[in-house]
Amino acid sequence: MPTTTAGMKSPAILFIPGAGAHGPETMMHASASADGKDHSFSYEVLLPFFQAGIPVLSLGKPGVEFFRGWDKEWFYDKSLYTNLRWQQLVDNVGHAVSFLKSQSNVDPSQIYIMGYSEGSQVTIDYLAIDPSIRGAILLGYAGEDWSTIVEWQLYKRWIDFFVARDVDRNKDGFVSKAEASLWPEFRWDWQQGQEQVSYLEIENSLRQDPEKKASYERAKNFLLWRDVFARGPSHNRVSAYPQNIYVFTGALDIQTRAQDAQRLQQTCRMRKKQNCSVSIVPNLGHGFTLPKGPRRHPIFDAAFGPVDASFQRTLYQLGMQIRSARRYRL
Repeated sequence: MPTTTAGMKSPAILFIPGAGAHGPETMMHASASADGKDHSFSYEVLLPFFQAGIPVLSLGKPGVEFFRGWDKEWFYDKSLYTNLRWQQLVDNVGHAVSFLKSQSNVDPSQIYIMGYSEGSQVTIDYLAIDPSIRGAILLGYAGEDWSTIVEWQLYKRWIDFFVARDVDRNKDGFVSKAEASLWPEFRWDWQQGQEQVSYLEIENSLRQDPEKKASYERAKNFLLWRDVFARGPSHNRVSAYPQNIYVFTGALDIQTRAQDAQRLQQTCRMRKKQNCSVSIVPNLGHGFTLPKGPRRHPIFDAAFGPVDASFQRTLYQLGMQIRSARRYRL
């Protein structure tokens, strides 16, 4: 942990990972990264706060070992991980918060929780039960419930980030044969005499895909999400919290939608919550990484890692702001 001025205690940052069997490093595999190297997401988003003089702590998922390679999964208790329920993740945050509060260089009234993707929902739930938390930094904000998020990923993301963005050149809500011919990734079973297809027809076709239906059912029955799968959005809850809220979502995020973060922003404004900051980060995806070049398409060229240096600078500036404002509410 960084040293602090004699007699002074520091704010602290606790990191909560996203979905999957993550150790504290939250590794991004070389095969998915923009530079072909392994990257630790938690290290790269926490380093700017450490450089700003703020102690940091990263949690992994209960039961999951530290990163040891990608040839197989590593667990210290696989049964613990596979049988996790949502409340256990929330309780695990509480244990980490207690640990941070016990550290001699940490101001227990100045703890921030940084939740990434799934971890943003865990963070939101923990804020409701622990008013001592000073604030939350939500990366890849998952403000809708899992039912809505998974449905969008399976049936609507393709339209939002490909069909409407690229294929439909004249933006009339239809894809013509001529427009489709420019994109080999767009496939449609054109019927005799059919010259165009609507977004709704494309979505209905995706909804009939047996593999996508099966994926939705797996998500619905996923033990960890079962208790919260269809509980509705969290925007109203978050906007009612007294804590400082900072949200960052990539404009090209294909996992959690930027428009959901914007919805929280609108809700905060409606409720006149002043300490609610929402930033849509241009050009970056879910891992706060540029898509792979040279085309940089958000779907076909998506990359996870490294965290973009410009975003790290943004986090450093936030760290300096948190450190300088530690004596009062932002």
